[in-house]
Amino acid sequence: MINLQFILYKFFVNVIGIGFSAFLFKHVEIKSFSALIISGLVLFLANVFIKPLLIIITLPLQIISMGLFYFIINAVIVLIVSSLVNGFIVDGLWTAIGVSLTIGFVNLIFDIFYNKPNIHFRFRRF
Repeated sequence: MINLQFILYKFFVNVIGIGFSAFLFKHVEIKSFSALIISGLVLFLANVFIKPLLIIITLPLQIISMGLFYFIINAVIVLIVSSLVNGFIVDGLWTAIGVSLTIGFVNLIFDIFYNKPNIHFRFRRF
């Protein structure tokens, strides 16, 4: 079961990723801080509820493209969030792909530090 701490963590990492992508790309515009928070919340909810349905529906395309169609699914999710939230504007599919890659990269960096692996080295003497 997913606890509240993990849900809040994913929400805030999405907010940081959206803010960072708005800083990187000139075709991404966030008009206010509240639009950033709301877009992070809507992106989190879209990733939980809409993304699994899109993955199942587009499974044949993902198999044919060897998983590369997953980037398009992420971009479509970003475009859906952009259309639902006033104040969060993403212009075009290529920009949405860049935003989804940036959010994924920010998620990867934060997940590395959040889930610190417990690595134990064992040395054998011969």
